[in-house]
Amino acid sequence: MILEIIIVIVFLFLFYGFELFKSGIVLKLLSVLLGFIIFYVLLFYVTDNNDWESYTSIFNGYRQSRDFMFTLICDFFSSHGYDYSVVYQFHILLMGIVFIYFISRFTVKNVFTVISIYLLFQLIPLSNQIRYFIAFPFFLISAYELLILNNKILFALFALLSVLSHVGIILMYPFLIIYNHIDNENILKRLLIYSVLLSIIFYILYNIVLNVFGSFAFYFESVMLSSISGGIFTSVILIVWIVYIYFRNKVLLITNQLEIEEDLKYQFLYKLSLYPMIFIPTGIIMQIVSHRYVEASIIVWVTFIMYSFKYNFEIKKRVLDLTIFLVLVVGSFLYIYILPEYLLGVSNVEAVMNLFRSNILFNPK
Repeated sequence: MILEIIIVIVFLFLFYGFELFKSGIVLKLLSVLLGFIIFYVLLFYVTDNNDWESYTSIFNGYRQSRDFMFTLICDFFSSHGYDYSVVYQFHILLMGIVFIYFISRFTVKNVFTVISIYLLFQLIPLSNQIRYFIAFPFFLISAYELLILNNKILFALFALLSVLSHVGIILMYPFLIIYNHIDNENILKRLLIYSVLLSIIFYILYNIVLNVFGSFAFYFESVMLSSISGGIFTSVILIVWIVYIYFRNKVLLITNQLEIEEDLKYQFLYKLSLYPMIFIPTGIIMQIVSHRYVEASIIVWVTFIMYSFKYNFEIKKRVLDLTIFLVLVVGSFLYIYILPEYLLGVSNVEAVMNLFRSNILFNPK
């Protein structure tokens, strides 16, 4: 208990400190360093998770992977005499580098804060779904290169890497069209319409043409579908985050409209933060959609929120907004890890504890 209290106190000090103190080179380097440390301490030395056996069977050649990059990486390490644990560690190493690179394009001093909050809510998926969580940050970088830097060569490179890492990432790429064709004023309304259309399309696929999908039919099996009550429960807190971001943008526009309209990075993060809204109705009944296309975007949400604090010029206002955001984080933690055990009889805490138990840094053999 004492250790947990110390960790919370240290986090609060760093949470406020990185945002409120003068943004010097030392502070930025410290934030990046701590971001790398916490990411690798919690993930790199894991030796077992829910998907470990499945990935090991692919590594050993008992099963096939449809994702080219994963097969290539497995073949490389297998041919050099390594086991699957090295493949896992390679993915975590690359994942951390690309995620932190993405965050640092917007807010170097808040790398630690963004990574810490992301790990708080996505630790299990990051460890379990290594193929998708390599593809996802590659998508983020590819979108950034195209829409912010207009670098078509690097966009093509990272887009190719993302699709080869996990074909499911293709569903994130319509964002590129939405970004260029929908303004901020109408984006939420349009996304809500698209979300209804997507859920109808899913319903048709699920009920009529399921057999066409072949190997993809796995994702439509009953074991991959969540109950309506469970899906709604999960989606509520995700909607709260998106609503918070939507109204935060509204408030900031009151006093900073001209600056915000000219800030490409702000516009990019804001639209990308709202984009997962189109997957929420489908994610209510298909849990993997929610996991990959909505919950994974928490890193974008936190990055946007921390980036947006640059428009809070008064120190008192910034402290207040930081505190409100911290309340959202704490409330989300209680909602995700505490309430399910009382309302649904499901313990998300136990899954995290199992991951800690498999981490040789915490439980050396």
